[in-house]
Amino acid sequence: MLLEEFAHGGGVEQFAKELGCNASEVIDLSSNINFIKPVINIDFNKLDISAYPTYDRLYQSIANNYTIAPENIELFNGGSSAIFTLFKHLNLKSCTIYSPAYLEYKKAAQKMGGDLLLINRLVHCQALSVG
Repeated sequence: MLLEEFAHGGGVEQFAKELGCNASEVIDLSSNINFIKPVINIDFNKLDISAYPTYDRLYQSIANNYTIAPENIELFNGGSSAIFTLFKHLNLKSCTIYSPAYLEYKKAAQKMGGDLLLINRLVHCQALSVG
């Protein structure tokens, strides 16, 4: 059984070792902490975001702040829509989810149609074919 001990996540090196892969192949989504610590020099109270539904000025302000193109920015109203978009862009053929985890990860993985491996940190390893 992989990772028999109950833990919050992290421990990517040990997890990768038990899976027989490199830690660089593991994306650790177990933390709710933004490790990037962005610096935002935008006063959102003064920003006109009335350009519904496109919010062009908001995208342009964020793009200017980070010196990137506005089309490289995605804004979400909550984590679920961000997770589904992430899985869509990753275009995975298989996915391993260390669970229990936020259910939307499993839903997004199942929607992609590839192989899904759930590693239940509380019980056992269970392979599911969803494709």
